[in-house]
Amino acid sequence: MKCAESKCKKKCAGKLPNSPKVSYWCKRLRLFDRIRKHKINPLKDPRNLYRSCVVLSKDCSEMEVLQPKDYTLAEVEARIIAIKDQLDLLKPITPELRFSYINDKIDEAIVDGNTKKAKELANMLDREALRGGYQEIKKTTNKGKGRKVFSVETEDSDGTRSIISSKVDIERVAGQTIGERYRLAFQPRL
Repeated sequence: MKCAESKCKKKCAGKLPNSPKVSYWCKRLRLFDRIRKHKINPLKDPRNLYRSCVVLSKDCSEMEVLQPKDYTLAEVEARIIAIKDQLDLLKPITPELRFSYINDKIDEAIVDGNTKKAKELANMLDREALRGGYQEIKKTTNKGKGRKVFSVETEDSDGTRSIISSKVDIERVAGQTIGERYRLAFQPRL
């Protein structure tokens, strides 16, 4: 297992931008989720889980990680809730943490004289900024996830409002409204 982990190059993009602080809490969340699954349905061979606990306990001294046998299911679930709360607190500042972390890495590369790595990291920051802009454009231009229209309220010529619920009438009213918008959009301004 250790050999497979060391050869693994797959990077998973999470919901939050990566930085050491976010990574710390995400690793803890994954580990405690594995412990919870182990408590509910015990693994046949939990050695990898035990080793993960030891490795994470050495890496992160802020919150001690015991072996899975030392926790009850309630304690594990309480830890999971606490970690999720911590991630929710970090969520607003994660882009800033990511930006400062990458800038620190750029500064380290410049101090070490590795201009190629510094340039690659700067390009990575630029691509991430562009990606965020493209995602906003996609959100606004993609087809929406609207639901089916069941009824439409229209204003009659005498000023009263009526509710239309048949498919043919809804399409007629929508066509009139959209047609009016297009007609007004193409009229020259005076």
